[in-house]
Amino acid sequence: MYYLNEEHERNYKNLKSRFPQVFNDAEYSSGCYLCSVPNIYSRFNMRELQHGPFDWLFDDLKVGLESGEDPDRLYWLKDSKGDYYLALLGLQLWNGNKNDFQLNRALYTWNKEYLKVFEQACKIYRRIESVPL
Repeated sequence: MYYLNEEHERNYKNLKSRFPQVFNDAEYSSGCYLCSVPNIYSRFNMRELQHGPFDWLFDDLKVGLESGEDPDRLYWLKDSKGDYYLALLGLQLWNGNKNDFQLNRALYTWNKEYLKVFEQACKIYRRIESVPL
C-alpha cells in the first residue's frame, strides 16, 4: 500500500475507523484514501463527515455554485501539487460526480508522488489491492 508519508497513513486509519464501509465498498475505500492525503485532510473537520468522506467538498462546491466564488478551502486546495485534482478524482470515484475533473490536466499537474497516489486509488477502487486493517 502506497502512502505519501506517515501522516497520510495515519489519516487513512482515522477515516477507516470513521467509515468502516471501506472494507467492503470501493467508493468508501478509495474516497477515504484520497481524503487522507495530508493537504486534503487538513481542509476538513471529522465532525463534518456524516455520510462519507466528501461531505465537506459537496458542501463547498454547492456554496461555490451558488455564490460564484470558491470557498476558502477550495481556493487553497488549488495549489501546484494538484490536491484539487486528487479531491475531484475522489468525487469521480465516489459517485461519478460531474465536476471540473479533467484527467489530462491532473496528469500534467501531479508530481511523481501524486501519480503514485492516483495509481493506488485506482488499485483500491478496482479491488486489485485490498484495504489494510
